[in-house]
Amino acid sequence: MVLYGGFDVFHKEILKLLPDVRIVEASAHRMDTSPIRNADIVFLQINKTDHSGYYTVCDACKSSGVPYIHLNFASARRCAGVMVKEIEKIQDSSKS
Repeated sequence: MVLYGGFDVFHKEILKLLPDVRIVEASAHRMDTSPIRNADIVFLQINKTDHSGYYTVCDACKSSGVPYIHLNFASARRCAGVMVKEIEKIQDSSKS
C-alpha cells in the first residue's frame, strides 16, 4: 500500500498506526511512479497535495490498473480506519 500527499505530521502518525505503508513524497522534482504502479492500492491524502503530483499519481494508477482512494480527513486515525477497510475489501475480493 502506498500513500501520497499529506503533511509530515500526518505521515509520522500514520506510520505509527500502519507501519507497512510506503509514503511517496511530493517534491518539485520528477516523481518516481514505480512504487505507485507496483502497489496493490494507493491512498491520496488530499489535504496537502500539489495538482501535478495528484494527476501524476492518478494517471499512474489508471494506466497500471491500481485502485486509488481519496482520504478526505486530516486525522491520521480516521484515515487509517478508511485504509484498513479498503485493504480488507481487496483481500476479500482476492479470496473469491
